[in-house]
Amino acid sequence: MTFSSNAVILLPQGMKQVLTVTVKGTASKVYDGSNAVTDASDLSLELSGIMIGDDVSATAESYIFDDENAGSRTITAQDISLIGSDAENYVVHQETEATGVIERKTVTASITGTAAKEYDGTTNVPAGHGLSIDLEDVVDGGKVSATAASYAYGDANVGQNKTITATGITLGGTDADNYVLSATTASGSVGTITKKTLIPSISGTVSKVYDGTTGVPAGHGLSIALKDVIDGESVSATAVSYVYGDANVGQNKTITATGIT
Repeated sequence: MTFSSNAVILLPQGMKQVLTVTVKGTASKVYDGSNAVTDASDLSLELSGIMIGDDVSATAESYIFDDENAGSRTITAQDISLIGSDAENYVVHQETEATGVIERKTVTASITGTAAKEYDGTTNVPAGHGLSIDLEDVVDGGKVSATAASYAYGDANVGQNKTITATGITLGGTDADNYVLSATTASGSVGTITKKTLIPSISGTVSKVYDGTTGVPAGHGLSIALKDVIDGESVSATAVSYVYGDANVGQNKTITATGIT
């Protein structure tokens, strides 16, 4: 059987022409935990198979990504409707999807907790410090957390509300691939360094002829030694006065230094 180029083929009565719909354009969004396309302004539907002269077009109730996770995604139209004066003569079949992107959501890391130590001459934060990394702007219910490779004080000196900086921050958790850090470091005024306690002792010996007093004579040669000074640190102590425990004759008598600074 052959048909001339001018032949007209009539569909059986009641049979509707099938149209193919293609989603045209693209869309993107920042990860929000859902697969909904939030801005479809650049998407449209294109129909193929319309009879010449017929008035029919298509609209969609919504568009969705194929998955809610960050990455390159495909987009499909939902609840497609045909409109126009000839729409009742057609049915639609969606064939082609559009492409889109869900971008990773940026989150900001901050240090939570406090840390304290006795002065040790270093900027190290001691083990068991209790500091951790908090994340801002995580989607509700998002399974993502962060850890830092190290923490350090801004300087080694004694003080309160000292800056501690976390470095090498990384994300973890089942949703981690949907997020990106605004920075891999974070700082906070969460540290305290207290003064190191030193133990003074009297160094040297002294003797005198009984004079009825507890005074230690001038030029005695006694001095103050300090225990637990950090290696390489320069710190010394002096005493305002030295006195015997009593004025009586004897050996190995106790001498007390007072006003040590």
